[in-house]
Amino acid sequence: MGFDDAAGLFPTPGPVTAANTAGAGSTPAASATATAPSLPAVADPCAGPCDKTAAIPVHHPVFGAMEIVSYERVVEPGSVPADKQASYAVYQNGQAVGYVPPREGTTVVSFGPAPVLGAQEWDLRTNSTVDKYGNVYLTDGQEFVAQK
Repeated sequence: MGFDDAAGLFPTPGPVTAANTAGAGSTPAASATATAPSLPAVADPCAGPCDKTAAIPVHHPVFGAMEIVSYERVVEPGSVPADKQASYAVYQNGQAVGYVPPREGTTVVSFGPAPVLGAQEWDLRTNSTVDKYGNVYLTDGQEFVAQK
């Protein structure tokens, strides 16, 4: 699961004017910089009905302050462990500007910025899931997704 600029999520609006920096922490990315263009809004079908597992603030070099929101949706209630679908959305200025749906026919046990089951290991060597290049890492316990 993943998306990149080649998929057209982030159209090129002109010259890059913001620095390529990544920010991580608990403060939501609620506003873009003055030079950052706004992206068109899209539907986020998981906002509300899905369990939000993370909201990771980042700084895109062109589009400014953004937030990556990861979700889990239980598809087999009562099963142990529960079968879930993983998805994530990209927010700018408090509105969804990108959404990546679950992969067709796949389920996960967990999805978010860190493993949640005892046998899962993921050593990032920091307390952040955003690396120095601005890549955001999410995991379903078997693999990870890097979002640029």
